[in-house]
Amino acid sequence: MLDPVESDARTPDELRALAAYAEALADDREAAAEAEATQQDDANEDGDSAREKPDRNEEREADLRADRPDDVPSGAGLVMKHINGNWYYYWQYREPGKETPTQDYAGAVNPKR
Repeated sequence: MLDPVESDARTPDELRALAAYAEALADDREAAAEAEATQQDDANEDGDSAREKPDRNEEREADLRADRPDDVPSGAGLVMKHINGNWYYYWQYREPGKETPTQDYAGAVNPKR
């Protein structure tokens, strides 16, 4: 929590920036909690092994990071999503002025060769 003495020394613009940061942080934590709850619900539903999150494929992630598209920021993270029985990697990052994270398809977690 802000110290009242410190907050008096901050400009209105600094306080607005701090509020925007706090809002974005709250959104991120809320999204992470919802994703975790969804994964737990999915795992508890029927124990379907196809829905279990696969182990991270570090070699595949390194390949994807090396081939990151130019329009994806360097600080973007790779997240795994389960869609229609398959696992996919997506680039996830925040764009200035947007409230929700942007996600761009990166590739399959375990591509068939």
